[in-house]
Amino acid sequence: GETIINGTGSGISQNSYTPLLSVSGNYVIIRDIKVTDSPGMGLKVSGSYNILNRVKVHRSYNNGVIISGNYNLFENGESYYNAMMNENYKSVGQGWWDSGTSAARFPSHTIFRNNTIWNNWGEGLSTFGATYTTMEGNRVFDNMLNIYVSDAKHNVVKGNLVFVTPGNPLSGHEQYGIVISDENNPTDAGYWPGTN
Repeated sequence: GETIINGTGSGISQNSYTPLLSVSGNYVIIRDIKVTDSPGMGLKVSGSYNILNRVKVHRSYNNGVIISGNYNLFENGESYYNAMMNENYKSVGQGWWDSGTSAARFPSHTIFRNNTIWNNWGEGLSTFGATYTTMEGNRVFDNMLNIYVSDAKHNVVKGNLVFVTPGNPLSGHEQYGIVISDENNPTDAGYWPGTN
């Protein structure tokens, strides 16, 4: 059966970006769990060579899943109703965008395969400041921005089903399919150390 990790009453401060479940070890296999109602992030993976299989993450106030370690695999999972900080467009126009599922902050060789990612109040599936991310065979729909590739190098996005359905819960704002962007700002510390 499925193990449920519920953030209600966890003591995590809302909007703290503290993960309800954090995986910092290497060669860890996580299977058949549901992470729900986190007042911060749902799941953060900073270790390397980990496998997340049939993991569901939903109703996280900040990001649903963040992978920042190397050589991690997230497959057959679900990520929905995350980035609740933006629910009903609260943070639109302020530059605050969280995601349902993302490889972010310098990971390398992350694979997202055969996941279903929908109704996130920000980016659905993204790679940000990462290298060699593969996004393949995913169903990504009805997010504010379905697939987002930003400040990332050597990525593969293939065989994904990306769409928006009329009347979805996020349809009161523009929704995008696949966006490729460069957010690197010379006033930042730099997403690529030594390249500013």
